[in-house]
Amino acid sequence: MNPDSLEDSRKSSLSLAVVERPFSDQKEVHVLIQSLKDAHSGRRPVLSGVSLDVNELAATAQLQLRADTNTGEQGQLKLLISTRTSADTLVVAKSQEVSINDFNPDLGIIKPGDNLLNLDNDGRPNQQVKINLQLNLHATPRDSLVSLLGADLTWQSSVQLLNGNQVQFSQDAPLTIWRADSGAGLVTFGLQAGARSLTLIADAQGGSAGSLNPTKANEAEGWQTTEARAIGSRSITDAQNLSGPDWTPTASRDGVSLALLNLAVDGNQVTASFSGGVSGVFWQATGNAPTVVPAPAAVEVQRLAGYANSLGFYSVDSITGMVAGLNPGDNGYLQAALARSQGEGLLLDSKTLPPFGGSATFNALPLDTRERYGVLLLQNGDPAVIFSSFAAANPFGATQMVSLSNSSNNLVFGIEDLSVAGGYSDSDFNDLIVRVQNVAVQLF
Repeated sequence: MNPDSLEDSRKSSLSLAVVERPFSDQKEVHVLIQSLKDAHSGRRPVLSGVSLDVNELAATAQLQLRADTNTGEQGQLKLLISTRTSADTLVVAKSQEVSINDFNPDLGIIKPGDNLLNLDNDGRPNQQVKINLQLNLHATPRDSLVSLLGADLTWQSSVQLLNGNQVQFSQDAPLTIWRADSGAGLVTFGLQAGARSLTLIADAQGGSAGSLNPTKANEAEGWQTTEARAIGSRSITDAQNLSGPDWTPTASRDGVSLALLNLAVDGNQVTASFSGGVSGVFWQATGNAPTVVPAPAAVEVQRLAGYANSLGFYSVDSITGMVAGLNPGDNGYLQAALARSQGEGLLLDSKTLPPFGGSATFNALPLDTRERYGVLLLQNGDPAVIFSSFAAANPFGATQMVSLSNSSNNLVFGIEDLSVAGGYSDSDFNDLIVRVQNVAVQLF
């Protein structure tokens, strides 16, 4: 680029043609964005590519822009973001200085506490930074009016949707299934590929009315109403030769076949909806495969547990969940997983987690989105009573965590903190609800 042209662009102004769209619930948010001089060059970055997208249904708006950091090296964009009570006043109500690094493809050299600087949304080390601000048009006193969003996590998938009613798996990993509706009768779920059939779970009961499901897990307060309401039957199947064929999900209730109405694939999770209001959710035990491009991840934890549990993540070495040469179910596996979680700085104790009925978001956990992780729950914080997301590691191979994710970039799962195999669990799977998603840094 011509240096003189670049210098002239710094002197230019930005004009916006504003068209007012009247609607009955109109809301004004006045945000002022000022670029700050680079400490090395003394220059202000060039701002461009400004766009505003309004989601009237969610009452939010996203403001995007990009900037040339112009430092000649891996740069850092500095902005002063402020709010005003109206467009006609020079008085600033609130302001915050924000620093964002040019994208760094190696999260390993970024300290966990600094990863919020790595929020360049363009995903390239190019001396340019793209930011995404989310404006909450109906923010309550508890909500953030302006948030800085990291790049969306986009997970690789080992499941592919075909022809709208078939799925294909790229790996031979165990399948976990649970009946996700609250209907009556006993349902058998399976997979059919030509003459080959596979039963995933037989005579599955529906959940209690109002029990946890993917919809309630993503509602602002719906999850809080699911206490002591058991979800539907669950099972895990170590399917052999699963990869390759085109599979059609099947279901029968009390021996009567049900028509497949809809099939959805999100990441490694499959949701099959059948006639009569019956639905089944099944996924491969590895969860979602890692994203190709590293990005900071946020972990939101919601709690309805009476126990003061601890929650941990731990990286696994293979598709089997192996840790330090041990597979789930091997003697010493859970202790090895706990040691790894502690060593990776990914164990959250009960004092860190939210109180009963509350939620908390952790933006600075050292999660590398290119790795695969397992999840641990320490019942009442006791290292002698541990459950894993890999069912084979739990007593009698029981499933203690169910997938509630309904988006390929938003992983949600529910955890039961009493042994399902022990006979005392209420099986509501809401003791901890954990969501892994893109980082959202609340500014004010």
